[in-house]
Amino acid sequence: MRSWTWHLARLSPPAVLLGAALGLGALALPELAHAQEGCSGTYASDQLVLDVQELERSVIDQDDKAAIATAVKVRNNLACVEQRLPLGFLGRVYRGLAGAYYVGGDRKTAETWYRTALEIDRTFRYGVEDLPGDHPLRMVYASMLQAEEEDAIPVTGKAFQDGGEWFLDGRRVEAPTARPGRPHVLQRDYEGTVQTWLMEGNGFPSQALQDGKNLAEDGRRRRNRDRSKYDVDVQHMGQGAVIVQRSQPPEQIPLIVAGSTLIAASVGLTAGSYFSKRHFTTIEDSEEDLARAQQTTNRLALGAMATAALGAGSLTYGIAIGQEGRRFGGAVRGRW
Repeated sequence: MRSWTWHLARLSPPAVLLGAALGLGALALPELAHAQEGCSGTYASDQLVLDVQELERSVIDQDDKAAIATAVKVRNNLACVEQRLPLGFLGRVYRGLAGAYYVGGDRKTAETWYRTALEIDRTFRYGVEDLPGDHPLRMVYASMLQAEEEDAIPVTGKAFQDGGEWFLDGRRVEAPTARPGRPHVLQRDYEGTVQTWLMEGNGFPSQALQDGKNLAEDGRRRRNRDRSKYDVDVQHMGQGAVIVQRSQPPEQIPLIVAGSTLIAASVGLTAGSYFSKRHFTTIEDSEEDLARAQQTTNRLALGAMATAALGAGSLTYGIAIGQEGRRFGGAVRGRW
């Protein structure tokens, strides 16, 4: 299902009316100094939609002059927006800027915008309605998808100013922390009045910060402690690519060995139960001997099943923690 931002960017008539309404709504807000110097006025939502559509057109046509001109316009005016920008629409803006800079010959800048776009939506794939099948930008985007993500870096000893809600690239955030090597759009919504900043990496504007405990720092310390348990070596290789080399957790090898041994033992028990059953079916001794033989066969069969289950569990767990780099019982794995 397409979100409303997809239709808005395609300029369907209802979406144009919505964009115009948002633009008029901004005029009714109390007058507010623009967060970034150089704004001569509000960058209305309907104009932003038009410019995003022009970005996409110039990328498809590979019109380098139009692409760069529109990209510079959008970038310079993002901080002049006075409406909240939804995450899905920002992803489209970032991809449009990345494509425009690439077509304009500035691949380095294009990759920084792609990093931010992928940070908020790694599931997006270009369809035939977005780019021709042979467009070179498809290969660039595919290569960016292979890069490992970097951790967000908190601003030490700083918290957001009190009042309102804070949003980074469309997501509500509680603390000033952001990933480096890419641009970000920061917004503050205070009782319906929206301020917007365009920043680089975790270079949060001073107007947004105050002295205080950064809640993200504790989480970062916990992640670093978890990594040290498993001897994680992170190497930054330029252009945002990260190579992570991780040795096995200390319990991985014993678990794999124990699991393999138990599985082998279960095979032996199964064989024993098979021969015990054959003996039971051919025995001609007393009822007491028959009962003992039956009991032995049942115990061997149940022991084989239990040993196989335990061995399979140990082996699977040992392999899994090596791939994940952490125990299942630890913190829930996720990225901000």
